Amino acid sequence: MSTGDNALISSSAPAFDGASPLHLHPSDHPNLMFVSEVLTDLNYSEWAAEMTNSLLAKNKLGLVTGTVPRPASGPELEAWVRCNAAVVGWLRTGMSRDIRSSLSASLTAQQIWDELKERFSTGNLPRRYKLRRDITNLRQDRLSVATFYSKLKRLWDDWLTLDPPARCTCGKCECNVEQRTRSSHEDMRLLDFLIGLDESFSVVRTQLLSMKPTPSLGAAYQMAANDEQQRNLSQDTRPSMDAAAFQGKSDNLPSEPRTPEGRPWCTHCEKPGHFKATCYELIGYPQRSGNSQGTKSGDKSRRRHGKQSRSEAKAAAVESDDSSAVPGLSAAQLAQLRAFLGMDSKVTPSAGMAVNMSGLGYKEDDWHGDLE
Repeated sequence: MSTGDNALISSSAPAFDGASPLHLHPSDHPNLMFVSEVLTDLNYSEWAAEMTNSLLAKNKLGLVTGTVPRPASGPELEAWVRCNAAVVGWLRTGMSRDIRSSLSASLTAQQIWDELKERFSTGNLPRRYKLRRDITNLRQDRLSVATFYSKLKRLWDDWLTLDPPARCTCGKCECNVEQRTRSSHEDMRLLDFLIGLDESFSVVRTQLLSMKPTPSLGAAYQMAANDEQQRNLSQDTRPSMDAAAFQGKSDNLPSEPRTPEGRPWCTHCEKPGHFKATCYELIGYPQRSGNSQGTKSGDKSRRRHGKQSRSEAKAAAVESDDSSAVPGLSAAQLAQLRAFLGMDSKVTPSAGMAVNMSGLGYKEDDWHGDLE
């Protein structure tokens, strides 16, 4: 604000209606921060949109767009100077130090606004190239539909500040240029969204491209989001169904009996401490278990089983030998031949599996003594 503007401000400033853009509330001091992030070289579109919204809420947007021009004289001029000083303070407070130092302190709010727009927006061909490339190359890459759409929407808003839709300025246009321009921008955004979707949305993409008339961007987003939710729901319910099926199978298995205290119970000997599958009365007592009677009975049982197995093996061997007798020889002659050849203690090949299965079995004693 210039020195001449300072001279216009008096202590008896006129009061304006609250709806007037020249009304300044006592709390509207110049150091208010209206944006969440200060202006840098990379975030002009977001900063401009946020600042525009704040100035519109304060009814001061006309001071930066030029719709509230500087009055020639009178009380309105003094009020305009005060409001302009407040808006200049808001703009400069929302800038980084480097950008703020590059602006002259004598500029009006509209001059600062126009200079920032020219510097960071209009005619910036390299920035337009980079932004258009980012939009074209952006892919969902397994992001959620909402996250992908938000990233794409941010780039679209940046592009809109560089390439705003055409508007009729004469007020006499009858060709609906604004509507046709908005429709063209909408179709371009729809194509950007469909191109960036993952291949898992190929069915949705095909359906949207074949619709007549062309669906809106909001309808396309809703359709893709619904498809994503349905697939996520099916993936979430599959493990729970498998778990329920496994639980059902487990419930059908017979449970082992237990005492009221929770100890194992044998249904054979009707004693606690073990189940039927490990009962010694069924599987035999182990050696040196401390139960002499059980040890003796178990040893006798194993010795009888071992002797019986060996007798059966010898009988099988003799039977096999007899079946392989030499034609023309009697049994007595065959016995003499064996004695002559020394084959009494040797195993003949015809004994086969019977001889191999003879002898001691698993956990059988290798002695024939008696424990009694």
